[in-house]
Amino acid sequence: FYQFFFFDGDSQYLEVEIGTHGHYFVSGFEVGHQPVTNFENVIFRSETKHSSDGTIKNILWIPKSIFPTGLHSLNATMIAGGYFLSYHPLPGENPDFHQPKVFPLARVEESLG
Repeated sequence: FYQFFFFDGDSQYLEVEIGTHGHYFVSGFEVGHQPVTNFENVIFRSETKHSSDGTIKNILWIPKSIFPTGLHSLNATMIAGGYFLSYHPLPGENPDFHQPKVFPLARVEESLG
């Protein structure tokens, strides 16, 4: 599965988890991995596409209002074949994807279309 983290640069971040078979999980956290908002009862629009070459494409539409105000940084991670992978390397001997204070800076551009 894939995990995406969106951090406001201060204290809150959003975790979005998307599985290869279309499942998803969306939750808001305070720094320190403290849950503050659980969206498990919210149904988001999602779509899973299977290609003839065996690839899977998952799409999840999340309202802008759910993302942290003033997005500052983000990271993307995945677990595959026993490996813990991360877009931006994270410190520590044991895997811990919930380290928003070390995520790389992000720039958000508004879509006009």
